[in-house]
Amino acid sequence: MKHEKQAMPLPIIMTEGFRFFFLFSGLFALVSILAWLMILYMQSELFSFLLPQLAMSASAWHAHEMIYGYAVGVVAGFFLTAVPNWTKTPPAKAAYIGTIGMLWLSGRLVMWWSDLLPMQIVACVDLVFLPPLLLRLILQMRHAMQMHNLIFISLLGVLWISNLLCHLEWLGWTQDTAQTGLRAGLFTIGMMIFVIGGRVVPAFTRNALRRMDVSEEKLPQTHPMANKLALISTGLLTLALFFPLPDWAIGGLSLCAASANLWRFSGWKGLSVLSQPILWSLHLGYAMLILSYAIYGIALLTHFAFENAAIHLLAIGAIGCMTLAVMSRASLGHTGRALTVRPIVTIAYLLLPMAALVRALLPDLHPDLYDLWIYLSAALWLMAFAVFAKVYFPILTHPRIQKS
Repeated sequence: MKHEKQAMPLPIIMTEGFRFFFLFSGLFALVSILAWLMILYMQSELFSFLLPQLAMSASAWHAHEMIYGYAVGVVAGFFLTAVPNWTKTPPAKAAYIGTIGMLWLSGRLVMWWSDLLPMQIVACVDLVFLPPLLLRLILQMRHAMQMHNLIFISLLGVLWISNLLCHLEWLGWTQDTAQTGLRAGLFTIGMMIFVIGGRVVPAFTRNALRRMDVSEEKLPQTHPMANKLALISTGLLTLALFFPLPDWAIGGLSLCAASANLWRFSGWKGLSVLSQPILWSLHLGYAMLILSYAIYGIALLTHFAFENAAIHLLAIGAIGCMTLAVMSRASLGHTGRALTVRPIVTIAYLLLPMAALVRALLPDLHPDLYDLWIYLSAALWLMAFAVFAKVYFPILTHPRIQKS
């Protein structure tokens, strides 16, 4: 009797982009910050085997991995899920998701053990992730080549160039480009929040308010001039970071971006959805983006605030809050679940802005307790992503709920 050869069932996390990248990015958010704490405070023989073996400074590794590891991983999961819906094209197959997912994970591993590997290998493995993602998105978006789609493609290209600048210095081929690459990469992710947030936050809010029978004049509105000014100022700020411009120029652009985005944001009716955490978390992430731009501008123009505070408000507050909000919402929607979050997830939404404010403000206000503030901020971040991992692991690793 002949037996038909049965195909091995695919791991479900390989079947959709958001499953793989949201799950592993969320876990990496935990692992990378735990490693960072160990680097800072647990330098002993007992724990040395757990520590990353780094060819670059520990602070450079930390910044790089939060940008090009965690944030770029979430971006990949978002685009692999959203772009097929936008363009009405087939989603990526499991073979592609598995391959590109392994490329992303390989980048994290070679960065972790960069001191044990030739830096040429580290650079090649880490830089190879974004090009196939970019190529796939270009092929999909050609069917619906709109302005906001072109912006996404451009920003992914800018991210790759920013990462390249980091590796060029670590290879010893350039001088003083890694800091530019880290700063520009961080603000490029901020620019993505600007574009994606401007698309989804008012739209989701509008849909929710319509279900509540709110009149048309009370729905979110964005003034066209606010959109234009925000796009120009935010875009110019992001590009300016690649050039050796004076502080007053970049600071002025940052304050312009904060003001224009505040005008844009003011019409989105965020106070109308305070009863819906899955919505106000998106508004909160965008508000943190505006705050980080404002503080960055003030820091560069007046030195009354600290530049480092703005960097952490952007990294932990804006990027952390928005990515957690997007991952939690998209994971529910794309697995057939109701768009409501558990109370513990609501708490996680609040932990990240608290972590950002603690890390950004308290070390400069009370420097004698610096270590305490670092521990507290890291603990708040870790609690938020521990909640995400606990709640969303079964959602991301189990089949879509079929509605009867």
